[in-house]
Amino acid sequence: MWWGRMKFFGSVIVLLLLVGYTFSFDFQWRYGLSNQYERMSFGASPAIADLGSDVNSTGGEPNQFMEIITGSDEYGIYVAEEDTNYVGVWRCIDAFGNLEWLKDTRTDESRSSVAVLDFINTGDDILEIAGGTTSGWNVEALDRFGDIIWTFPSPPKTSGPFMWHSSPAVADIVPESEGLEIVIGNNPCNSIFCFQADPFRTAGIDDGINYIVEDYDECFYDYSTSGGTDGINWDVLWFYETVGPVISTPAVGDINNDGDLDVVFGDGYAPTYSISTFTGGKIYCLDGPTGALRWIVNTGGAQIVEASPALADFDGDDDLESIVGAFDSMLYLIDGDEDDDGFISASEMITYPMSDVIKSSCAIGDVNGDGEYEIIACDMGGKVVCLSYNPPDVVSLLWETMLDAAIVSSPALACENTDPTPWTHFCANPQRTNFYPISGEPLYIFVASLGGILYNISGETGEILDSIRIGKNAHTSPVIADIDLDCQYELVMTACDTFSDFIPDTIVCLNTGLLVQDCRICGDFISRKICPVDEFPVFVSCPQQEAIFVFAETTYWDYPDTLKTYITVDVQNDSESYTLNLMGGSNRVNFQNILYDTFQVSIWHNWNNGDTVTIVLDSLISNGECRTTVSESIEFIIDLEPPTISVSPPPGIISAGELSLDITLEDELAGVRWTSVYAQPIIVHPDGNLDTLSTISDLDSVRFEDLQEDDTLLIYVRACDSIPEYECTCEPNCTVYTLVYPIAGAGPIAEPVLPQGISACVQQQIWIALTDSDGVDSTTITALINGDTFSCADTCLDYSNDTLFFIPPESFWDGVETVQVELISADDLHGNTLANPLEWIFYLDFEPPDGQMTTPEPFDTIINIHHNVEIEFSDNFAGVWLDSSWLQIDALHSLRIDLSEIIVNIDEDSLFGEIIFQPENFSMVWIPGETVDVYLHLCDKPDTCGPNCADFQWRFFIMPNFGCSRMPNPFTPNSDEINDYCQFTFPGLLFKKANIFIYDKYGILVRDISITPGADAKQSARWDGKDYNGKNLPQGLYIYIVEVDGEIVCEGTVTIAR
Repeated sequence: MWWGRMKFFGSVIVLLLLVGYTFSFDFQWRYGLSNQYERMSFGASPAIADLGSDVNSTGGEPNQFMEIITGSDEYGIYVAEEDTNYVGVWRCIDAFGNLEWLKDTRTDESRSSVAVLDFINTGDDILEIAGGTTSGWNVEALDRFGDIIWTFPSPPKTSGPFMWHSSPAVADIVPESEGLEIVIGNNPCNSIFCFQADPFRTAGIDDGINYIVEDYDECFYDYSTSGGTDGINWDVLWFYETVGPVISTPAVGDINNDGDLDVVFGDGYAPTYSISTFTGGKIYCLDGPTGALRWIVNTGGAQIVEASPALADFDGDDDLESIVGAFDSMLYLIDGDEDDDGFISASEMITYPMSDVIKSSCAIGDVNGDGEYEIIACDMGGKVVCLSYNPPDVVSLLWETMLDAAIVSSPALACENTDPTPWTHFCANPQRTNFYPISGEPLYIFVASLGGILYNISGETGEILDSIRIGKNAHTSPVIADIDLDCQYELVMTACDTFSDFIPDTIVCLNTGLLVQDCRICGDFISRKICPVDEFPVFVSCPQQEAIFVFAETTYWDYPDTLKTYITVDVQNDSESYTLNLMGGSNRVNFQNILYDTFQVSIWHNWNNGDTVTIVLDSLISNGECRTTVSESIEFIIDLEPPTISVSPPPGIISAGELSLDITLEDELAGVRWTSVYAQPIIVHPDGNLDTLSTISDLDSVRFEDLQEDDTLLIYVRACDSIPEYECTCEPNCTVYTLVYPIAGAGPIAEPVLPQGISACVQQQIWIALTDSDGVDSTTITALINGDTFSCADTCLDYSNDTLFFIPPESFWDGVETVQVELISADDLHGNTLANPLEWIFYLDFEPPDGQMTTPEPFDTIINIHHNVEIEFSDNFAGVWLDSSWLQIDALHSLRIDLSEIIVNIDEDSLFGEIIFQPENFSMVWIPGETVDVYLHLCDKPDTCGPNCADFQWRFFIMPNFGCSRMPNPFTPNSDEINDYCQFTFPGLLFKKANIFIYDKYGILVRDISITPGADAKQSARWDGKDYNGKNLPQGLYIYIVEVDGEIVCEGTVTIAR
């Protein structure tokens, strides 16, 4: 497999061919940070160490795995658990990317790359952490939990002038001082400080050196707190003033082979993302014990030296050479001050030109495996070179490679060897030597570009073996170790955003593909049986009883392959037996990952009572095909049944008086747990009351006296078998036997249940409660229904659940009747007769109430506009339910009235009543000529079912008004029954009193007809052609006048024809 990637450098295009290797980057995890605030030259690079088992509180990984400790560019980090913001933070992350702890710097950002070493109470093998803060004020020493041990100055103070961007180096620099020392460069103070790492060893001794000296007033003038006391809060052993700010991380080593350690560093500062510069350009070597200058190198003028020196002995003379790059694009290879004149002359060093400014620190190691050390250097032009160096003045290029962008990151070296921690710190180690000591085999070079791409470069050829984008930028450096003990090297570093984005950085962990040599050696699994684990025989009561084992793979690089777990199950039950050969993929095998490489395995089956089961964990195989023969076994016997009971005399009806019982309990397999056995006797009285007698624990002698008739003796016997209780087993098999002894007494008791009162149920059933503590003999039951005899032999009479049911055949009941019920006989099982023969009656009413309108009669025509409506109603049994009945009048308007408003007479049982509707009471009059509809809704009120309801409708009419008329005209009153009379009409006819006056043509009154109001008024308003004396008047013209209530309303002429 191969692929190509195009890289851009200004107008130059370089094609990098990446040849496929087995080495490949693979993200293990990412850890996102909070927003960064600003950038300096370098970001905080992490350190890798095993802080101890008590630090491992999350994630579930083994305690032996390593932790990652780091600062960051973050500022103002919100901590939800405390609902507060930290100014800057120190973090500890476990090998799986879980946060172990997060601590507030209490001053500002933590861009310094930490050093992790045992420097407090040296020798106790407990690691501590040292780092500097920017733009904070303080150097801080932390314990392994991230809690501050001491700070300089003290106590911490927020904000600050970017004090400690340099990273601390830790070593025994001042032999006369107890323990180890910490050296770190200071930015605004243009100096380097040496602290006693454990200031409490010489507590109270003031060396006379602190930050409140004249030379440092300018950079510490704004530190408003006390600052602390030398020898108590911190201990400064020496400091050295430089020309420019010290961003460079000091490297510690024996430069001149005098047995003391020296400190090598540079000065000057130019932020990576800014055009600002701060002068410097010196490379210093200080005597470790005193802080005195050994030698100094000027880098071609005032060229900045931010990179950290790399130290190694290239020529075998036991003193160390120093390699460091500068902003003049030159790499300085310094053999040392061989003539001890305090300066490095041209004969004591050589320079090598790079393509651009150098910010990256070199790495030294035998990268091509030839037995000689080489130098790996990187510059801001994106170039990586491998140099051979023969001090003092011979340097040659072995290979060079161009990356995609400028390089701020410092390279890390590793190879496939037995060292699990090749490059655990920025600049390799806490002494910051940038040196990898393994020789004789090729190394791999890991470096990131400012373009955010991480590279794996062959130390032999400079070929790019792999690359991966980890972010937009990278201005931190990688560290390498087998952090999870899987025999593969992991690389950890922080991937950055661009300067202007202000978005969170990300800590990334990648698998490098490199293996730790001689690491992947098969190790035996360890295992033990968990449950059940007693000596055989072990009785268990679970139908699917599990056998539980736990096992663990012990190498950390390997992992159990649970599918290749082999188990044998042997089952024996009397003469039958069978064997199950199971593997981890069986549904009878369940695994639970309880720790990183530790599993609990549970094996189960559907067992039968009496099975003797032997489960053997035969062998275990890992992902690496390492097999361990185990032969752990668990054996148990399945007992699924509780103890059995036998009683003499057996439960049943007994006589009053005394009772002696012989109770025997047995369990065939596990045996009876006698401590669980007891008997609880209870006397149940006929009225339902209970008497609880004393609990009986000794079943050898069970005797009762003075048992009363009609009582029932209940005895609850509880017993469990002797199943031992383990965490994985079920409860013992327990049961409670109920022994029932009814005591003979009185016969059955009957009580009517339903119906009561009046029922409208067409299929009305009859229920009688018939109870007896001894039980009722249904064959003795006889009932009379309206004189008809029924027994339980009839299909319509049934006795069940202490209730006698009569279910009538269809159409058994008439519409309206009185039903008489009699229970004649019923005996209990002892022959005791019915204690209370029963008799009662109820009524059936299937018919609704009846109603009749008495006046006016239906379809009558009335003349009285105030005429009342009168209705009579009646019901058979249940009576009329007034609340559900109503009257409605539909005339010119519609009116519905509750009967309670118009009832004038109703008997006590509501069986009969009278309704009178008076129109004027409702502001009504009948309108002449209208039709009136009367609706009546009547319901009765039975006790059961119903109600029975009926609707009635009647109609009557109102006589219309008349006008002035006479007909026929002429008329012929000659007794031939044709036009024998003249009919007069006038307004008010039928309703008002009137007179008709008839005159001849001479004005003489010949007839006066009086008309009385009423139904006959129209017939009275006729003239038969006769005079007062009943004589026929001659034919001719006559004049008539109609007078109503003394007022003339009609007049005209009428003619008699003969």
